[in-house]
Amino acid sequence: MSPSDALVSVLRANQGMASDLLGSIAGEPIASHEVVAEAELTGHPGAQGDKLIPTFFYRTRSGRTAEITVFVKRSSERGPSEAHHYAYLARHAAPIPRMYGSATDAQGREIVFLEHLDKVLAEEDFAGEPGAAGRFLALLARFNSIAVERPYAEKLHRFDLGGMVLQQTPTLEELAHHAPSGRLGSRCKQLFANTEAVLNRLQQRAGALAQAAGKMEMGLVHGDYFPRHVGCRSGSDELLTFDLAHTQSAARFFDVAPFVGMPKGRSPLGLAAEKAALDYLAAYNEIAAARISMEQFLKEARDVWLAWNLRRLGWYLGPALGRAGSRNTGSGDEAAAEQKRRDLCELLEAILAGS
Repeated sequence: MSPSDALVSVLRANQGMASDLLGSIAGEPIASHEVVAEAELTGHPGAQGDKLIPTFFYRTRSGRTAEITVFVKRSSERGPSEAHHYAYLARHAAPIPRMYGSATDAQGREIVFLEHLDKVLAEEDFAGEPGAAGRFLALLARFNSIAVERPYAEKLHRFDLGGMVLQQTPTLEELAHHAPSGRLGSRCKQLFANTEAVLNRLQQRAGALAQAAGKMEMGLVHGDYFPRHVGCRSGSDELLTFDLAHTQSAARFFDVAPFVGMPKGRSPLGLAAEKAALDYLAAYNEIAAARISMEQFLKEARDVWLAWNLRRLGWYLGPALGRAGSRNTGSGDEAAAEQKRRDLCELLEAILAGS
């Protein structure tokens, strides 16, 4: 039985759960209902649990009939997952889908019932449409500027980026071991011509970035904010973000760093990094309790980008060495390994350039 079939079975077997859900949507008790259709899942499939888009046909006790299509997601892990995020953030006017309700299955896995969005964004939606990127970044600014209060704040995971950077010493040493031999390409070999000096500089930069990250103001972050986690509300062009499994407390510009903090000056959204920064910061300063200067914003975003990618050095190193089973590189895929070597060297140059 597929995960979606299993989830349909859960809904059909738990008539009381479905009746309570539909009753809260209809605003009155439900006499009968049936799950009769399932829309096709579109967009990035994700990896955080089972997903389903069922349509419920129901009749209320007063005789009114209606139907509603919802997005159902069951966590892959036991215990709380996303429901507490949706509940808190809805009270603070966050740009997220409505949560109709939540439940727990027999294995203790959380199930959330959410507003179904008509369209999920893809990277090609930004091609030739500059306004789309601005709206995407303004949505993120609205999310990041939400104040986090107790007791919700106490439930948020605190993402220690600085601490993770400091754990990269073994990876830096492995880099210094392989680069001089040419295993990471001629460019990295040249970069590590004076191996001890370059390793020392990288370790110093890691320490400086960890210290900078540790001093940054913390804020609410989505944790996985990309086009695949943004969609349009049905019947309108209003953008909403979903998939809150990684929502946490982190350096306040963690989410936007991939779009404005990269050293090449070009955002992945197809905008110049300066334009992306202007779009985000204008929206952020409209809502945030205290305004922040462009200079400070870019400094934090760039440091976060460098620290995050330094923390992910192993993600680059394994494929660059052509290790079997490494993420994004199959065994014997030399072209992909060569691309990872170039990416790795560009990252190291960017880290060193900030020293």
